Amino acid sequence: WEGNMKKYKLTEGTLFGKGNVKLFKNIAGELNPAAPDFWSDQDYVNQNDKVESGGFYSQLNTPASGVTSVRTLYVEDWKSATDKTTVLRKVGVNASGKMIVDNNVLTDATFYDTATYNQEVLRKLLNFLGFDKLPPTGTAVKNITLTTANVSAPIKVLGATVHSTPASVSYSANLDNDGRVTATRDDYVLFGSTEGGLHLVDAADQSAGGGKEKFVIIPREMLKDTQNSDALIKGATKQDIGSPNFGIDAPWLVTADYKYDFNAKRVNIDTSDNKGVFAYGGLRLGGEAFYGLNLSNSDSPSMMFSITPTTAGFSRMGQIWEKPTKARIKTSNAANDKGLDVLVFGGGYDTCYENESFQVGITDNLLGTCSNKSSTKGNAVYIINAKTGALIWSASNSGSPTTTVPSMTNSIVAGVTTLDRDNDGYMDHIYFADLGGQIFRADFTNAGFLKPVKSGKPSPETSFTNTRVTRVLQSAYTGSDTRFNYRFYERPNVSFYRNPTTNSLFALVNALSGDRSSPLPKLREEDKADR
Repeated sequence: WEGNMKKYKLTEGTLFGKGNVKLFKNIAGELNPAAPDFWSDQDYVNQNDKVESGGFYSQLNTPASGVTSVRTLYVEDWKSATDKTTVLRKVGVNASGKMIVDNNVLTDATFYDTATYNQEVLRKLLNFLGFDKLPPTGTAVKNITLTTANVSAPIKVLGATVHSTPASVSYSANLDNDGRVTATRDDYVLFGSTEGGLHLVDAADQSAGGGKEKFVIIPREMLKDTQNSDALIKGATKQDIGSPNFGIDAPWLVTADYKYDFNAKRVNIDTSDNKGVFAYGGLRLGGEAFYGLNLSNSDSPSMMFSITPTTAGFSRMGQIWEKPTKARIKTSNAANDKGLDVLVFGGGYDTCYENESFQVGITDNLLGTCSNKSSTKGNAVYIINAKTGALIWSASNSGSPTTTVPSMTNSIVAGVTTLDRDNDGYMDHIYFADLGGQIFRADFTNAGFLKPVKSGKPSPETSFTNTRVTRVLQSAYTGSDTRFNYRFYERPNVSFYRNPTTNSLFALVNALSGDRSSPLPKLREEDKADR
């Protein structure tokens, strides 16, 4: 899917393009071809509604004017041949027309993951950078000397954005005399697209230099599979009908730490004590992986961690669909322990749920390999170190989790709700729902706090521990009717109230159900509708 990202302005509930022209022609949502967006390089007269007219696409760099004028591209590789920690490597072309990686000319020893970065993939990366006329495949990429003759036209590769909602990334801003943030800001937009790139784009209007790509990151998961990496070639097609590439398809979480200088009337990113700007997310329908990126320096992004089902402790992980939830825990009762930033997320999606009649345990020959499964991918919840990706705690019915919960057999696609019940800054509980109509609560005790005991005097906990996992809601249907169980794709909403009659406190847990994978199913009767 070819795509674009465009910027419009919202005024009193109405979207406008340049020249204060309304984006929509009517209430049916028909786009107005006379409304150029605020990133557009020009007014495409009566063509502004076309996908590749204006927007971020119009600002992309190509080598048509010179071999070095290419996009700022980073790819994921191993740290060394023996250390398979993931890092980002910057790929480009030097003035001599040679492909360079981290400013060094490409050699056979440049990439450590040689299985991924073979000759075919290296050529696809050159195609992505705009070089579409390359020598025959018998010529090694390291021996190719690129010129503008290797460019037939200004080649721009950009896929559609399907489920990857844009995230705001703010680096600095001016303050007014009252210490309030003004309109003078250094803002960017982060989003993924179906060709497999994660883009950081200047959020300013085109007149102020906005709409330009700061950099694009392509994870290794997009390059290991031949069909996925084909999306880096302009105009590439796929034999499988109805099976598009989804690339980086999930919404990402962006967190930032700021320091305010009221004397200088300025707010900037705070990078002290391991602080900064960080982005976290998965691939949704694009694949099974989860990443942590350090974006504190927009000129030099770095990979903090990369997690896949082959990573130790994450064998139950599926496709990560939702943003992780950031929280803070206390791991020791040392006086200088200020707590640890963590991420909490569900195990993800199993594509067996693409079948409307699928549920764990259902036997049906039409389900193929999904028939009579005892558990699915994604039937887990994880808590990880937000800076290193190290696993702190997990729960599942299989895969050697920290806590084994026999009833956790279904995919957990929805986000996880975290609670700090005593307002001390540390997470005490989490709530999560699955695709089999179940909701769970997990309770924790932070280090330094009294751990619950049945009798005697409680003692302070010396580490972050899980005290229990409780099933709050059980599946609605059993036996042959299990296929009708509700599917929860959204995180539970938890609120607290006091009963005016008994003066007792209770938690109200709300969850929305609905078969998002098959929104128009014919499976259920009216009395078993999943909504």
